[in-house]
Order: sequence, then structure tokens, then C-alpha cells
Amino acid sequence: MLHALFLVAPDFLGTGSVFPLVATHKDTVLMALRLKKLAYNLAEALVLPSLHEGFGLPIIEAMACGCPVITANVFAMPEVAGEAALLVDPYDDQAICRAMSSLLRQPDLKQRLREQGLARAASFSLDDFKEAHFSVYLKICEKGWPK
Repeated sequence: MLHALFLVAPDFLGTGSVFPLVATHKDTVLMALRLKKLAYNLAEALVLPSLHEGFGLPIIEAMACGCPVITANVFAMPEVAGEAALLVDPYDDQAICRAMSSLLRQPDLKQRLREQGLARAASFSLDDFKEAHFSVYLKICEKGWPK
């Protein structure tokens, strides 16, 4: 069975982004968000072996759409993903390939990750996320940036 590979990444090479979000009109922003949700809904999996992720919001976004997740076993990703994702060493390309292959060849694994991901995503609140970030910004404004 063939699977399409859909890459969404920062435009480090100057080739143009997949979802250009240079928008001044709210309809354009809403369309980009709808395309992102559609991509998660159509994807076999989100593969995010990131080395530079902050909170890991794409993990929660994918899980909320029922998209299985393969992510790095470092930084915030394991905490965000919990038991609802396959965790891999982001430096080990063979481990990433094995996780992708396992997910594509084992429908029961894919279904389990979908179900666990939906439950995991439901445990996060956008309001809590916004509140936590706002409190960090307030502390920085009050005390200045840590040195």
C-alpha cells in the first residue's frame, strides 16, 4: 500500500511554506486553520521527532483530530503525549522508520493510539493553555527577562 508524505515545516530552505499564514484577513486565517485540521484528519499519523519544540501543541492538535502521533522521547514531548503516542529517539532515523512502519502495518495499534490520543487531548484545556502562557508573560513584564 502506498502512503502520501505530506511535509509541514518552517521554510528553512526558502521554498515557500505549505500553509502560508501571511494573512491580514480573518477568513484567510480561518482557511489555514481548517486546512490544518483537514490535514490531521486525513493523515495516517503526525510524525514529530522535534528537537526544538516548546510545549508540543501540534501533538495535542493531532490527537484532538484522532490522528495517531509519533514524537520525540525528549524535552516536553513525552509529558504532553503521555501514553497516547509512540515515542522515538529523534536522532535515530531507523527508530523513526520502525515506528512509522509499525503504525502503518498494525491497524490495532493505530486505533489504540487514536482512542488514547482523543482522551489525552480532552485532558488539555485551551483556556488553561492560554492562562499558563499569559502568566509567564506577566512575570516577564513584571520582573524582566531572566538572565
